[in-house]
Amino acid sequence: MHPVGAQILLIEDNPDDRSLCGFLLEAYGHDPVLATSVEEGIELARSKRPDAILLDVMLPGLGGEAVLAELRRDRNLDEVPIVAVTVMTSPGQREHLLAAGFDGYIPKPLLPKEFARQLDQHLPSGRRSRIPD
Repeated sequence: MHPVGAQILLIEDNPDDRSLCGFLLEAYGHDPVLATSVEEGIELARSKRPDAILLDVMLPGLGGEAVLAELRRDRNLDEVPIVAVTVMTSPGQREHLLAAGFDGYIPKPLLPKEFARQLDQHLPSGRRSRIPD
């Protein structure tokens, strides 16, 4: 058994995207925690305090920016990077999401090695992805 990288919470309502992202996180040596709803994601963020949170921006109900605001109100999550994962890639979208308080931005569709490299920008060096050559 190899050492686990980081515990990553993914809040994603789309089953296909959730499955793919969970698979990639495991493949790169991480411990994925998958939330299927906003409520479950907020609860898991508070109970697990993961190393990072990947947050879909297009969520039913509250929506990604409102979920971000809710998570940012929790002082126990102050040091946890929250990264937007989204299909919204129009000009200015990245800047808008960063200005809203996201620590990073990963566009969909996910490109496996690029996904890992983008995620690693938000993880301590000892918890980064195992990316094969």
